Amino acid sequence: MPRLFPFQYGISLFSACFLALFYAFQSFYPDLMCGFSNVFPPLIAGAAFAFSILALVKYWGSFRERFSLSWLCFAVGLGLWFLGEVSWSVYTLLLSVELPYPSIADVFWLSGYIPIFIALFLYVKTFCRCFQVGLYTLLRWLSSFWLFWFSPFWQHLFSGLKKIWA
Repeated sequence: MPRLFPFQYGISLFSACFLALFYAFQSFYPDLMCGFSNVFPPLIAGAAFAFSILALVKYWGSFRERFSLSWLCFAVGLGLWFLGEVSWSVYTLLLSVELPYPSIADVFWLSGYIPIFIALFLYVKTFCRCFQVGLYTLLRWLSSFWLFWFSPFWQHLFSGLKKIWA
């Protein structure tokens, strides 16, 4: 695996500082910020999609291998997110729709989650034999968090139902 040299670290640090300052002072140049915030995310999503295709080409074996299938699902998910970013930019920049909701971009973004979650499942299952225990633990944690987070909602709902039935 090639090492990142100080030059790459410097480029990354410079880019991060530039973007932090650019977004911190966005109130001084709102017109530029509008164009930038609608052009930059599709570029980043396109780069992520391109690199996932490169990884897919590098690690592809067959449809029977979990590792290859996980990279395929990951690339499909990132491709859908890229289409979501591009369609959002087309709505806002070319069609002048300020907040395109609901739009085809939402369909692409939401449908991108499915192959990405499948890819994560296959990737973890490839390298971890104790996946079922971890999955059960995660599901228990998420369900308890969900019940705790929505407990005021449940209390309000059941108190309303008690009034209706009484």
